[in-house]
Amino acid sequence: MTASRLALKTERRLRVFSPDAFVSVDYGKRTGVVVHRHGNLKAIRDTVAKIRSGEITDPAQLKYTELVNVEQLEIEEIDPLRTQLESFISAVRNRTTPEVTAEDGLAAVETAQRIVAAIHPQELME
Repeated sequence: MTASRLALKTERRLRVFSPDAFVSVDYGKRTGVVVHRHGNLKAIRDTVAKIRSGEITDPAQLKYTELVNVEQLEIEEIDPLRTQLESFISAVRNRTTPEVTAEDGLAAVETAQRIVAAIHPQELME
């Protein structure tokens, strides 16, 4: 996960790797893709056969996007901060439980602290 609100380059990205897929979401640009492991084998085998038969002689001829199962994600055109504030205001006005409770927020901060501690354990002890 990459997030920065103070750096010269503002980023809000999430990348997840698993045995079956790779997910990349750029919240700043509101784009995302899932690259699936399944569904690629036939296209790769067909390409190998074309290379062996001489039908493809130049690697520049390959269209790599056709060899990999890539799914474009639909990212809603919403401003997350605005949505968060509107949700909070609605909860106050309607006297309802907010979508994200104080306990949820505390759990998120504690999780972030554990991640930072795992990455830089010596810095937190200073």
